[in-house]
Amino acid sequence: MRLKVLENIGRFDEAASLTLQKGDPIGAIHLLLRSQEPGAMDKAIQTLVDGMWKHYSLGRTKPPDEEIAGLLNIAKSIAPNHDEVWYF
Repeated sequence: MRLKVLENIGRFDEAASLTLQKGDPIGAIHLLLRSQEPGAMDKAIQTLVDGMWKHYSLGRTKPPDEEIAGLLNIAKSIAPNHDEVWYF
C-alpha cells in the first residue's frame, strides 16, 4: 500500500528503497530510473552492481536465474560504458 502511494506521488527514490528492502533489486532499479532526483541514476547503477555481486562475488559462479537475467538486461540498457558493471 505505502509503496503504491509513494509511486503515485512521484517519490520514486523512497519507493525504490522499500522495494529493495523487500528483496527486489530489479523493481528498485526501474523505480530509480523513473526518478528525477539528482543521483538516481548513480543509485540505480549501484543497485545493479550490488545485485551482480550477490550472484557472482569473488569468482563464485551460479547458474543464471531470472534475477541475474533481468539485471543483465538492465545493464545493457543503462550502463553500457560502466566498467564496474561489466567486470562481471
